Amino acid sequence: MFAVDVCALPKTGTSIELVFVSIILLAAGLFAVHWVRQSTTRLSVVLAPLVLLGGLGFAPSVNTECESTTTKAVTATTTTSTTVAVATTTTTIAALAATTSSTTSSTTSTSSTTSSTTSTSSTTSSTTSTTAAPIVYTVGQTGPGGGKIFYDAGSTQSWGRYLEAACAGWSDGTCGGSDTDRIAGSWGCYGTNLPGAEGTAIGTGEQNTADIVAGCATAGIAARLADDLVLGGQNDWFLPSVDELAEVYNQRTNVGGLTLSGMIVEYLSSSEYSGAQTTNVADYLMGSMNGANNAPKNATNRYMRPIRAF
Repeated sequence: MFAVDVCALPKTGTSIELVFVSIILLAAGLFAVHWVRQSTTRLSVVLAPLVLLGGLGFAPSVNTECESTTTKAVTATTTTSTTVAVATTTTTIAALAATTSSTTSSTTSTSSTTSSTTSTSSTTSSTTSTTAAPIVYTVGQTGPGGGKIFYDAGSTQSWGRYLEAACAGWSDGTCGGSDTDRIAGSWGCYGTNLPGAEGTAIGTGEQNTADIVAGCATAGIAARLADDLVLGGQNDWFLPSVDELAEVYNQRTNVGGLTLSGMIVEYLSSSEYSGAQTTNVADYLMGSMNGANNAPKNATNRYMRPIRAF
């Protein structure tokens, strides 16, 4: 936009003064014209302009307010323009400040990231199984079945570690009493070979007994009596092999209750006398004559003492 300076009109007097001055000027002008026409002298030529200039003295002087007004208008315009510019600048700066503040706040918000670490507490339940130390037995000590320990292998074998002989008076299922080791029955199954019942070593009596019971159905035989025995809360008794029976004899004092009087006291073992034997079994003499021997399978009134392994 271009600013145009407009000068205010000069102040004139009242309307009456304006009419009066106009009449005087008109009259003076007419007089001057007439005078100029009639006069041939130089004086008239000089006086006429002076009269006209004198009339101009009655005209109002130019008011200096025009310059002042113009200056003020310009100043006002400049001031207004400056104010608007400052306001615009201030607004712009405020906007920039707000934007900067917003950006800074956003940056701060972005930078201020709280990292939450979730710690999972894993509780491990550990069950500790406490195994009681095995009881160590000694030969001659009472065993779990109420009998006497007569053999200790020194370490655990495939069949166990200890051998326990049934107590005296075992035949009625209790220890003590008047009952003895003598039985009315026989070894059984005379004339029949029982495969698997040929074991003689320590640790083979249990398997021998199982083979005899499985292969010979005769009731009351030595192997079946041992297999059916329940004594001292234990039911795993069996007829000993010939070597196991020899150990019973060796520990006869600790075992107790054995029949030892007489020349020939035959205790039956679970071992057939020899392989493919059909008539004889190995036994053990515990009288005045002692040691391994053999007897017919069908012989009766022999002696026996059940044992167990653990």
